[in-house]
Amino acid sequence: MEFIDKSRYVPRENSVNRKFLTDCLQQDGTFIPNVSSDTSYTNFCDKKYRGPISPVRLTEPWLLLLLEEQNGKCAYCMRRITAQECDVEHVIPRNLKNEADVANYYRYAPQLSNRVVHARLFPTPSSQGAISSTTAFPHNTALANLVVTCKVNNRTGEAYCDANNHRHNSEIIPICLAHTHTLYYAANGTCFVINDTGKIIISDTPAILNLNTNTLRAIRMTWYLASINNLTPPEIAYFAIINAPFKLIETLLKNHGDTESADRIIFSEQISSVPNIMESLMHYVWFYSYYKDIAPNIRLHG
Repeated sequence: MEFIDKSRYVPRENSVNRKFLTDCLQQDGTFIPNVSSDTSYTNFCDKKYRGPISPVRLTEPWLLLLLEEQNGKCAYCMRRITAQECDVEHVIPRNLKNEADVANYYRYAPQLSNRVVHARLFPTPSSQGAISSTTAFPHNTALANLVVTCKVNNRTGEAYCDANNHRHNSEIIPICLAHTHTLYYAANGTCFVINDTGKIIISDTPAILNLNTNTLRAIRMTWYLASINNLTPPEIAYFAIINAPFKLIETLLKNHGDTESADRIIFSEQISSVPNIMESLMHYVWFYSYYKDIAPNIRLHG
């Protein structure tokens, strides 16, 4: 998982959020809709704000801005995504009931603590001048609290990571925005939360975000083996084009003689049992670079 450095995009995010608040501000100083209502986020998702295209453009399309921040990858599983095939996720859940629970996210991510407040606690500005100086926005519409993620593949039915809000309102460590925690991917494709000293942290976050599915583990393991066998992404793409998973398995394992037989069997069974594995591989090419950097330090069994 990559750290999303939203600090580089503060002026652009603030511009979008301020424009939306300005449009909601009434002459009497109230907001329609109320900033803490579900309607507020619904209106914020109108194409004239969200994009990707709209006949009426009021501001920079914030969906494209989020995709730029994330280099076109899912905030959680690192799959390549586009504006036409993604979901929007609130890191601090949009339906968070207890206002005090935002502190559980603040402690990991200054990007949240400095720029996001619970919508029910938002000190609504009463003039356009006040809006122009606002730097922290309601959690339900603050772009500092929004990331883009995978969605269910409508053609294959395959769900990736947090697709269709698998997480619901469960509390997580906001790893994609955290300075102190990240994910470690073992050679067998399983991921774990680690802190800034490299220690594995017991956390439900990978399970909540659906990050250790058979599909994702098989994809990561494939890229691990490709990296240590010096098979490049274009070479892997060739196997994907001709849809030859068993030929790929044979190629990946033939030069990996030190792999324990049990691990070889596990890998072969995993990659051959995942539907559309060859089509999915190239969406996750990020893992090739990841394993290239750390492969000397890990083994297939992780």
